[in-house]
Amino acid sequence: TNMLSPEIASVYGIQRAGTQAMLNVTVLQKENREPTEARITATATNLTGQRREIELRQINDQGAIYYIGQFRIHNEETLNFNVEVQPEGHTGAPFQLQFRQQFFTG
Repeated sequence: TNMLSPEIASVYGIQRAGTQAMLNVTVLQKENREPTEARITATATNLTGQRREIELRQINDQGAIYYIGQFRIHNEETLNFNVEVQPEGHTGAPFQLQFRQQFFTG
C-alpha cells in the first residue's frame, strides 16, 4: 500500500504502510469483458500454516467494479492465496484462483 499515492489511498480509505498489502480483484464477463459484481472470498496462508481471512469490499468507480482487501505483512513473508469467485448470474461452481507471493517491506 506504500506504493499508492496519498490521494488515491485517501479516496478509497486505504491505510498506506510498509506492513500493509492490498489484494485487488476485478471480475469481467467472458462475453463482453465488462465488469460484473461477484461474491468473492479470499484467504492467505503463510508457510507455517497461519491463515488470514481477507475481508474484501466492493468499490464502484466510473463503471469499474473492484474488490479490495487490506492485510498485514512481514518482511520476506511468503503467502499462499486462495480466492473464490462467484460472478453475479453464474450458476455453476465458483471459480478458484490460487497464487503465491513473497513480500518485502524494507
